[in-house]
Amino acid sequence: MQALSKAKLRLFRSLRGKKQRQKERLFTVEGEKLVQEALNSQFEVKGVVLREDVQERYLKDLLFQESQILNLPLWLTSSKDYREISTLENSEGILAVIRLPKEELRDTLPVGPGFILDTLQDPGNVGTILRIADWFGMPNVLFTQGTVDLWNPKTLRASMGAIFRIKPYRIKNEREFILRFASRIWLADMEGVPLPKSQMKWEDFILLGNEAQGLSPHMKEDLAHRRVSIPGFGGAESLNVSVAAGILAYELCRDRERE
Repeated sequence: MQALSKAKLRLFRSLRGKKQRQKERLFTVEGEKLVQEALNSQFEVKGVVLREDVQERYLKDLLFQESQILNLPLWLTSSKDYREISTLENSEGILAVIRLPKEELRDTLPVGPGFILDTLQDPGNVGTILRIADWFGMPNVLFTQGTVDLWNPKTLRASMGAIFRIKPYRIKNEREFILRFASRIWLADMEGVPLPKSQMKWEDFILLGNEAQGLSPHMKEDLAHRRVSIPGFGGAESLNVSVAAGILAYELCRDRERE
């Protein structure tokens, strides 16, 4: 174990910003659960930062003893310095620094089922959708170029570790992509066919639009015959996009059970 240097402190503090994450090809996750998930994943963990008041607790923890943490650099830091790199108001005092995976652009549709996220901007929504995909066994999630950064700390926390199991892809030439694979894509749209009457299949993908503006106009036009809606019976204007994702994913799961 070694003290966290001022240079490392500045570096890890800078990773709170997207530009620096991309420049350094590093990101961080914070809290015991996410650090455990990272250590148990195929991601390259570069090291772990411990706040000095919690070091004994974590180093004696059986789960950490059985993981690769003892073979990694361990940096010890004061409470004051830890607050500079933390993104949480009430932190557990443990943080992992991880190599940012290479972004993969996709021009073919992978194995379904999955979600396609079109310019979603709320990191909490995106992280929750990753968690939903993980729960229902949806291995791939695709994103248009305008979607929020996956490695945003809020996205990572909301995913509850799903980010380490779901394969994310950015879509290359999105309109061409949607048209090419239209037979396997459904648009979540309030004007679509009611979900119970849809013909969604387990291998299909569900396209979810921006929280405020909905789906891109050209997508609604290109997939006019592939729109699906969730019937509502109360007075709410709409559903949160991650709530809608959960309902739609469950319907896909039911199709698998029927086969």
